[in-house]
Amino acid sequence: MRSFLAGLFFLIIPTAAFAQVTGLVESIGFGNSYRPDCWTPMVVQLKSDIAEPANYQLRVYQDDLDKDHPVYVKDIALGGKQTERYWTYFLPQPSGLPDSMGGASQAAKELEKALKVKLFTPGGKQVGQQLSISFAITNLDPKRAYGTRTRGTKLILYVKNSEDLAWRDYEVAKGLSEDVLMVSAFPKDLPEDVRGYEAVDGIVWLDANADELSAGGARILPALQDYVRQGGRMVICQPNEKFKIEALSDLCPIFLKDAGDNWTLDIRDRQDLTALLEMAQPPVSIYVDNPSREKMAEGWKRIEQRGAPFKIAYAKPKPGAVVERWIDWSTDSKQSVVTPYVARIAYGLGTVTWIAQDLGNRGLMGPDASGWPYIWDRVFGWKQLTLVLREGQDPEKRIDEAFQVDSTVDLGHSLVSGMEHTSRAGYYIFLAVIFFIAYWVLAGPGSYFFLASKQRKQLSWMVYAVCAIAATALTILVVRLVLRGAPEAHHITIVRAVQGSGGSNGEAKWSAVAHSRIGLYIPSDGMQQVALKDNQAGAVSYVSPFAVPPHYHNPEQGWNDGQPYDVPIRDATATDPVSIEVPYRSTLKKLQARWVGSIGGGIGGSAKLISRDKPLAQKNGKPLEFSPIDGHLMNQTGRDLRNIYFAFYSPPEGGAIGVDWVLYVPRWMDQKPLELADEFRAARQLNAITGANLPGHDYNVRGWIERQWDEYWYSGLGTSNMNELFDDSDQSVRKSFPMMALFDRLKPQAARGRDINGTHRVELVRRSGRELDVSSLMGAGQLIVLAQSDVPGPLPFPLEVRGNRTEGVGTTLYEFAMPLDRSEIPATQPAAET
Repeated sequence: MRSFLAGLFFLIIPTAAFAQVTGLVESIGFGNSYRPDCWTPMVVQLKSDIAEPANYQLRVYQDDLDKDHPVYVKDIALGGKQTERYWTYFLPQPSGLPDSMGGASQAAKELEKALKVKLFTPGGKQVGQQLSISFAITNLDPKRAYGTRTRGTKLILYVKNSEDLAWRDYEVAKGLSEDVLMVSAFPKDLPEDVRGYEAVDGIVWLDANADELSAGGARILPALQDYVRQGGRMVICQPNEKFKIEALSDLCPIFLKDAGDNWTLDIRDRQDLTALLEMAQPPVSIYVDNPSREKMAEGWKRIEQRGAPFKIAYAKPKPGAVVERWIDWSTDSKQSVVTPYVARIAYGLGTVTWIAQDLGNRGLMGPDASGWPYIWDRVFGWKQLTLVLREGQDPEKRIDEAFQVDSTVDLGHSLVSGMEHTSRAGYYIFLAVIFFIAYWVLAGPGSYFFLASKQRKQLSWMVYAVCAIAATALTILVVRLVLRGAPEAHHITIVRAVQGSGGSNGEAKWSAVAHSRIGLYIPSDGMQQVALKDNQAGAVSYVSPFAVPPHYHNPEQGWNDGQPYDVPIRDATATDPVSIEVPYRSTLKKLQARWVGSIGGGIGGSAKLISRDKPLAQKNGKPLEFSPIDGHLMNQTGRDLRNIYFAFYSPPEGGAIGVDWVLYVPRWMDQKPLELADEFRAARQLNAITGANLPGHDYNVRGWIERQWDEYWYSGLGTSNMNELFDDSDQSVRKSFPMMALFDRLKPQAARGRDINGTHRVELVRRSGRELDVSSLMGAGQLIVLAQSDVPGPLPFPLEVRGNRTEGVGTTLYEFAMPLDRSEIPATQPAAET
């Protein structure tokens, strides 16, 4: 008995010790809002009463498309006798998580049931109870019934110390491409992994101190830089204390200091808000006679009278920066001294916009400060038709009619169909039908008539049993013969790339981020290893279950014997291979991969903008047509390309307005040169209204995005009064790809006469396709090249299954960003250094 009690004592001791670790889930997403098809950040608070530090595993339990159970595993070290916060990341289950629709208290209980978060020892022993969740969350893109007319939501983070932003007027605005939700965060609330930003559409930096991003060894700054470098948007509003953004100097489009570490950025007093007031004006559009313009100007005038002087930054732009708005510091009417007020610069695949003023300053808030949505539209470069309706103000009937929604079209669904193995599935079904018919004929009427001819009908049941046993054995043999062979992958991959440093042999290298959706068939049972190779050290690459939006999910699909498998959350600094082990049953699993690395081929050469004042080029003594762009480019992707789009912004000059140009070229062979000016001159002018000169033929097409390409892209989309899962992947020319890639340069559709070229007004949704948007790069002075692989080809990065390379077959969509030489375009010169 004593031995039994002693054994029980030593058995209980470790459990009791581990039970001294308690915790809870502190937050999910940002502002407890999440996007269901994106990696979602989670903050967990843990308290240890144990003296010695120990290693643990945070585990988050969810389901995948097949009702298997991925477990998102994060290794952590918890110090002795203290409370700490830990970040982890997970993909929500395909049906979405319970949200706050049923009331906060009930929603929190339902969420805790659906989202299990537990703590384990490295040896697999659970520590304590499931971590509690005491709050509700909001799904930014929930599944809605067909016929529900809705649009997407832009999630904007603003990082602050004590300030806030004015943005609520978006909630009563018309003419938006997407709704806008702005959520506040302190520097410590930002993730240390780029995955945590996947649902975020932009970040605004206010009066926070950027030094806090690295406090205590935190790796928030590298993650923030990766977010921008890999396609994110950041806006830096200059704080009055200039040292607060010193840690962000690498991102800024203006110089903070000179080579001698002396500050060149200066904060000066200014009596007026002219630059900001210009940005607060409503755009010229279908409601140009909006009577609130005069009242708006009067309100800002009162702010000027109360708050002057205002703090404005005096700075010099970096080479490559695009100054969109200037501020004049003239003290002498004979001399103009100007510095940037709004400047943009490309940072990898993303952009950073700098504003010379603190837009979170309390003196700029209040009822007199109207027009903030117009300001944010211009800050972010959103081409919307925003109309803010003030309290008590009713829109004109024509405005209501212009933005009445007939249907919602989901462009992102076009990125899903390439994962299917339809030919293999059809082959298996055909084989099963033939096998069933043969078995039925042989075991049933075949055996009966044969025995009847031999006058042995009494043996029919015995012969039937023998046929059944033989058919079972034959089935096993056929299954083993058919379900064998090498793994097969069908994919659709988006490769986004910018030119990087040269390789070891001097050849050009391109820094790339590949987002791949993969349907991976493995003719084996059990756990199968899937791994990425040659990914960039220090960058986050991963393989995970496919994060399907709830709108695409069929809850009836999946296995009844769901199996668990681990999805490791690797640190960006990890050097171990990127891999995952997934349960297979000789069938298909849908996965997604994010690969960051260098590719050897891209678009070679250079391009430049041409001034309208430059004499026209001549051929055979005759002047050629004006082309706003020139350059010698080379297709060095290693693949023939089709449906190539060259998109760029031509700034205002000589009385001409600034426009977004798109040049379409039907084909571009590998290793073939291309002269941009010649291709532009050879292009036909797009006319979607008459249906003339449309893409998809053997000629080039050119036009402005506004009133030309947008008419073509929108035409034919709204064909019913229901939500449409739009899939044009089988068409010779995709509309969905350039529309998602240039989404924020594309204005929302405004119905003119309720019908344009047979198309009713639609709202665009881009579930599963938000990462394609590279439109901000146009405003930062980049040439965007969009293209598609001409024929189905292999994955553009190394994927290994069970240790062997799997090439796969599918479609690759390319997004290249190249700098545009703007030296020939007349521009206001920045102030000299002082």
